[in-house]
Parts: sequence; structure tokens; C-alpha cells
Amino acid sequence: MFCFHITIARRVHCRYTANCSKLLVQYKAAFKQVQSDYPTVESFVQSFRLDCPAALERIKEDRPITIKDDKGNTSKCIADIVSLFITIMDKLRLEIKANDELQPDLRDLVETMNRLSLLPADFEGKDKVKKWMDIMQTMNASDELDETQVRQFLFDLESSYNAFNRLLHHSS
Repeated sequence: MFCFHITIARRVHCRYTANCSKLLVQYKAAFKQVQSDYPTVESFVQSFRLDCPAALERIKEDRPITIKDDKGNTSKCIADIVSLFITIMDKLRLEIKANDELQPDLRDLVETMNRLSLLPADFEGKDKVKKWMDIMQTMNASDELDETQVRQFLFDLESSYNAFNRLLHHSS
């Protein structure tokens, strides 16, 4: 039951982050249309008597509250990445191979790895994990990985997890 709640919380967190990021992009595009009449977002808010301090804060920081310059979230991101690697590998070892049971955790892993600025853009683990995300996105929810795919997926996850650990040990 506890794992279920953690999974739900991760999904809500990821949805919030994605939706807020999307809204920030839309805000930037829309604000350009009215910028001649309202030079700042604050002047727009005052003009229409809007009460939206949290939205103004997100706009000022130009990122969702769930993404903090890494400073406060580095340890959490690292813990989440480790947890997700282990969770996915355990599921595969337990012969859980349906797309709808693997993809949510895999998506969370991809998104969390992308948020961690400690990881270089060319980090091999990112590419391997993203490759499997691309594969699974082409599958139907009920589709299952075959034995060869499971074996390769596990191999790629283990090598990515080991590379991640090596990177952490070298950066500390």
C-alpha cells in the first residue's frame, strides 16, 4: 500500500511539473502579445485585480516549484533515481513485463534524470533509459516485453545504474 501511495505521489509531482512548465511556455508567448500595453506581468495583474501570488512566483523564477536550481533537490533527485532504477529492475526480475506496469516508473526515471544537473548531457545512462522509454511508448498498455527484451532492458538498466553510481563517487 505504501508503494502505491509513493507511485501516485510521483505521478502527481511529474504531472504538476510538466503542466506548470507548459503553462510557463504559454505565458511567455501570450505575454508578448500584450507587452506593449503592460510592460510587466505585475502591471497586468494589478490592472485586472488578479490575486495570484503563487503564479507570479513561478513566473519570476521561470520554473515549477518542484524544480529548484538543484541546490535543494539534488539529494532528493539522487534518491529518487536510485529508487526508480531498483524498482524497475526488481519488477523485471519478478517477471513484470507489461508496458502499463513498467512505463510510469520509467517515465519518472527519465524525467528525474533530466532534472539532475549533476548528470552531463552525454551521460550514457540517460541515452539507454531514454531508448527504452521510446520503445515502450510505441507499445500498447497491455503489450509485454519478450524474454530477450527483458534481458537487454535489465542489462541496460544495470549498466546505467552502475555508471550513475560511478559518477556520484567521482563527483563527491
